[in-house]
Amino acid sequence: MAPKPERRSPRGKRLASALGRLAHFLRTSVGLSHVSATKTRTPEPPAVSTLTNDMMFSDYNARKAAQVIAFFAMRCAGRSMHVVKAAKLVYLADRESIKEFGFPILDESRVSMKHGPVNSTTYAHINGEYDLAACGWSDFVRDRADHQISANTSVGEDDLDELSDADIDCLNTVWKRFGHMTEWELRDWTHDRRNVPEWENPGNTSIPIPLERIMTAVGIENSDEQAEVIRDHQRIARVFGSLKR
Repeated sequence: MAPKPERRSPRGKRLASALGRLAHFLRTSVGLSHVSATKTRTPEPPAVSTLTNDMMFSDYNARKAAQVIAFFAMRCAGRSMHVVKAAKLVYLADRESIKEFGFPILDESRVSMKHGPVNSTTYAHINGEYDLAACGWSDFVRDRADHQISANTSVGEDDLDELSDADIDCLNTVWKRFGHMTEWELRDWTHDRRNVPEWENPGNTSIPIPLERIMTAVGIENSDEQAEVIRDHQRIARVFGSLKR
């Protein structure tokens, strides 16, 4: 009988994810094509200049965020979904990635709002607060209309080149669990602290959600240490980013 494959511990999965992200960065950003990784597409390292306690990121990949939304929209009737559902699925996808790999899919701050947690910069893009053509957003999803956001008809899964295999795994997991819910069912689910304990009721304002709090909520031990791993990743990215300039 063939031996069972060895299962990776949560710490091992997070380390592999971190190494894969670094390998991807070295290959794509600095031209070190001989650097290998265990997956055909590996996550990008967060590309930020500083990482503060409230996780305010200075660089945001709008193209990648749009691809996350397009992934979900392509699975909806008419390749379209309500903007509230889009915002909730994006947050839940990051949460799933943090739980499985210790890293979010998207590098941005997250906040508690009246109707639950959201990724703040992605939410602003959904609301049309940026030049969506200039940042690459509109290459994958159409501007909101009647509170709907749609995947462009020309976009297929092979076009989602910003997403790693690990990202896709997380998106599939989230869709299988939450894709059947309506936008209002998702709103109710995510603003119930029994489900999302990192959310705080902010009233009519918003409250930052530190990454460490999400890590603790999803069961990552030593969340402060894991956050420091991400900070180290940022420092490495800055060094190689300076070499590229």
